[in-house]
Amino acid sequence: MGPERARPAEDRLADRMPAYEASMRSEALVEARRAVQVAELLAGEYVAKQRTQSAAEAELRRRVPWLDALGDGGALAKQLGNFGFYLAIK
Repeated sequence: MGPERARPAEDRLADRMPAYEASMRSEALVEARRAVQVAELLAGEYVAKQRTQSAAEAELRRRVPWLDALGDGGALAKQLGNFGFYLAIK
């Protein structure tokens, strides 16, 4: 958010993770964008009453397995699901 948002995501990520090669950072951004798309799709199914919230979150973790590998107790998966919900109802 704010003025930092005006800079390309690639540049912001490079500043935060200078030890990683550009190709690794690029791959991470692709995966993050894919995770957001999946979250938005599943949130749309929740809004359409095709899935429960817990089923949508479980499916998000199934389709984006690295979310569970973070060791944060599912916190990022939950936040991503909430973000997908807001995108789906826009």
